[in-house]
Amino acid sequence: MVKRVLISLSLLAGLAALAITYGKNKSEYYYTFPVAHITEEKLQEDFFNQVEFYQKKIKKNNSAKDMTMLAQIYANRAKVVTSADYFLAASRYAYRSIALMPQYNPGAWFVLADVALAQKEFHKAINYANIINKQKNYKTPEAYLILATSNLGLGNLEAAMIFADELIDVFPSEKAFTLRAVILAEQGRDQEAINDFEEGIKLMEDDPVQGAYTRAMYARFLLTRPYDKNYYENAIALLNESLRITPASALVHGLIGDLFVKEKKYKEAVKYYQSAFRQSKQLSFLFKEAMYQKISGNAVYAEKLFNQTEILLRMELNKYKNASAAELIRLLLERGDPSDYTETMRLADRERKLRPNTETLYLYSWALELNGRLPEARKSIRSLLAKNIRNEDVLKRAASIEEKLKNKNLAQIYKGQQSQSLSL
Repeated sequence: MVKRVLISLSLLAGLAALAITYGKNKSEYYYTFPVAHITEEKLQEDFFNQVEFYQKKIKKNNSAKDMTMLAQIYANRAKVVTSADYFLAASRYAYRSIALMPQYNPGAWFVLADVALAQKEFHKAINYANIINKQKNYKTPEAYLILATSNLGLGNLEAAMIFADELIDVFPSEKAFTLRAVILAEQGRDQEAINDFEEGIKLMEDDPVQGAYTRAMYARFLLTRPYDKNYYENAIALLNESLRITPASALVHGLIGDLFVKEKKYKEAVKYYQSAFRQSKQLSFLFKEAMYQKISGNAVYAEKLFNQTEILLRMELNKYKNASAAELIRLLLERGDPSDYTETMRLADRERKLRPNTETLYLYSWALELNGRLPEARKSIRSLLAKNIRNEDVLKRAASIEEKLKNKNLAQIYKGQQSQSLSL
C-alpha cells in the first residue's frame, strides 16, 4: 500500500498545506509545462493596464473589435475575482461592440454567453450560443461548450451530453473532456467520468489554468465518492498538483478546506475557507467558514458570520434579480429556524424550476422535508438516487426523510451507505 506522509507547503498568508507524497517526487498527475507564479498584485496591475490601453484605443477609433477585446478582458478578470461590476462592464462593452457590428461578431456574443454562464442565466447563454452558430453558419466549438455547460446547469443532462460529445468530436481538448466528465458524474456514470478526467489530463496542454482546473474538478469528484482509499489518495495528489500550478486558486483552497472537513480537522478547514474567500469574495466560502467556526466552538463569531453572509446574499439577490439563490437557501436550511421555513420553500421551489440541477434538487428535497411535506421530499430525493447521485449529503437527506416516515430499515440502509462513503 502506498504510504501517506504529511509535509508542509508554503502558501499565501503563511498558510500551511497538507500534502501527501507517494514515494516519488512527481505523481502521475504532474503538470509538465513550466509554471510562472504571478502575484495577485501583478495580475491586477496588468488588468488595469490592459483596460487603460483598450479604452484609449476605443476613444480614438471606436472599434467594435477593440470593444470586444475589452469586454473579454473584463469578463476574464470578473471570473477570477467574482466581481459583478466587472461582469457588468464586460456586458456593456460587448453590447456596444454588437451595436457597431451586428453581424459576424461572434466574439462579442461569446462574452455575453460567458457572463450569462457565470451568473447562471443558462437560457440566455443558450440563446447567445444559437446566435453565434447562426452568424457563423456552422456550429463552433465555443458554441458547443456554451450549449453543453448551459444544459448541464439546467439539469438537461441528455442534451448536455449530446453537445459535449459533439464538442469532443470537433475539438478534443482538455476543457472538453473535463466538461464531459462533470456531466457523466452528474449522471452517476462514475467510471466513465474517471476515464474522461484521465483523458483530459493525458493531453498535457500548455494551459496552466485549465490544467489546475481539471485536476481540481477531478479531485472534487473523487472526494464526493470515496468508495475506496485509492479515490482519496488520488484526490490528494490532484489537489497538491493543482495547488502547485495555481497556488492562489480559490477553488483549490476551498477544496482543501473540504478535505480537512472530511478529516474532521475543522480549524485547518476554516483557514482555507478564509483564504478562498479573500481571493474570490465568493460568499459560499464565508458561509462554510461560519459553519465550521460553529462546529469548532466559536458559536458567537459563527453567528456573526452567518448574519453577515445572509445580509450580503440578500443584497446580491436584490441587485441581480436572476442571481442564484442556492447559497441563501442552504444558509437558511442549515440555520434550522422554523420561522425561515416558508421563505426557504418558496426560494427552493423557484430555484429548482430555474436551474433543476443536483444542488437545487437536493435543496428542494431538504426544504420539503423541513416543511413537513415528506412524501414529496422522498420523491424528490429519490430522483437523485435514481441517477446514482449518492454523495454524503444526498444519502444523509434520504436517511433523515425515511426516519421521519418511520421506515427505519430503509433509513439504516442509507446510513450504512453514508458511513461507507465517509470512510477514508
